[in-house]
Amino acid sequence: MEWTVVTVIIALVGLFMTVGKPVITLNSSITRLQDAINELREDIKVLTSRTDNQEERLQDHETRISILEEKQKKEN
Repeated sequence: MEWTVVTVIIALVGLFMTVGKPVITLNSSITRLQDAINELREDIKVLTSRTDNQEERLQDHETRISILEEKQKKEN
């Protein structure tokens, strides 16, 4: 009877090692991927703010060009 208990314990430890190692590896991979996603989100925020600033500057340039064109038309 004692050998049966030892055999069951060995089987349970083997099962834990068989299932546990891939789960731990998967968990660490998911953690690294989550970190990468967070970095990408920050990069996208920075790029979006730069794009917004560039669009505002383009609007300002368009307004300036329109004013200059109007002045040029009045002079001619």
